[in-house]
Amino acid sequence: MPEDNPTTVTFALEPQADGYPALVDDELRAALASAVRGGEHTQGYFDALNATSDFWGLVAAKTITFAPGVAPSGQPVLMASSGNVELRMIGAYTGPPDGVGPQDHPVVGTLTIDTRNTTASISKVFAVGVRLATMPAYLPLTHDLFVKLLVPTYQNAKSVLGALAAKISKAAQVESPSIDPTAAADEVILEEEGALETVGEEGIEYLAVEWGAVALDVAGIAPLMALPMLVEFLGHKMQHSLVVQNLTGQQLTLDLALVHGDQACAPASTTLPGLSTQDDPINPGSTVTYSYDAYFQLINSTDLGDIGHVLTLTPSDGGAQVRVVTAVPWAGDNAIWVGESDLPARSLYAQRSVPNEHLTQTASVGNLKVTHSINRLSGTTDGDYFYCSMVLIEPA
Repeated sequence: MPEDNPTTVTFALEPQADGYPALVDDELRAALASAVRGGEHTQGYFDALNATSDFWGLVAAKTITFAPGVAPSGQPVLMASSGNVELRMIGAYTGPPDGVGPQDHPVVGTLTIDTRNTTASISKVFAVGVRLATMPAYLPLTHDLFVKLLVPTYQNAKSVLGALAAKISKAAQVESPSIDPTAAADEVILEEEGALETVGEEGIEYLAVEWGAVALDVAGIAPLMALPMLVEFLGHKMQHSLVVQNLTGQQLTLDLALVHGDQACAPASTTLPGLSTQDDPINPGSTVTYSYDAYFQLINSTDLGDIGHVLTLTPSDGGAQVRVVTAVPWAGDNAIWVGESDLPARSLYAQRSVPNEHLTQTASVGNLKVTHSINRLSGTTDGDYFYCSMVLIEPA
């Protein structure tokens, strides 16, 4: 074990950005505004999203090149690109608080993994704190030493991401997939636990990284990996991809009631946090704002079956629930609806699944404005029965 080896440093990661949120900037807001217009605009957003399958597929197959580089700040970085998606790993040294020694296991830095979809210009961020779990007694942790330890830290993170992508890819390639992001992340972290990265600096032989405390954050990456992989491997099925994006300051609870079809993948958590402004993990002295999302992938139970569901959004302030209905029948036109209702899910679905020719709908319920869009009412996209919806939640 690392703690038994006097020449091993152990970093323990802990939550910071809480999951895998999107960076709020003008590009994100523009992409979301377009996505909820319905029709080809919604399709375009998901085309960009599905393009990530190439990237994560290459990561899973270990055929993508991760190249070292140097950030403008002088920090080492690790980068990879598929043309559609760019990934960058970068760490930053913050140092322990005054008067805190290694024996107190202080947070000494941050590790950030950001991915940018070059088509949609959307950046997603995995940011965690780096706590000093073990350190050789004879050696102080300095800025320079931390920087040297970043390269093996990146290699460890690369292994974890690769193992997760491979596990999701394998789980997607079955007749009736049912991917549990949390279980997948837990399994990968357990499998990777104890891995030692070679250091060879200042008398340190190895670096170990503990991921257990950020398992839920890692699980937040899995649905984004799974969404395009499922689209690729389930070409013979009718599919509905659903993304829920929260641009409010309120936390929301999500409850998806299936009326028809099966759920191939769900979010790692049923809680969707509100906007969060935090210290920028890369640029000290500045802040960033994160927006959280949830990914669902639905398929029909049989080749001639329907897909239908009711999503209930419950705000944390005790306000009225918002109900979102999506009907994707095997025969006939699709239907969407959003609004307020106290009806049970199946009753509401029966009432609101009637075709209405809407590609987008907006409703204000309490202090929430919710827009629901779909890419098409019927037919195929590139030969596949692939339908996709965006649910965007904004302040009313």
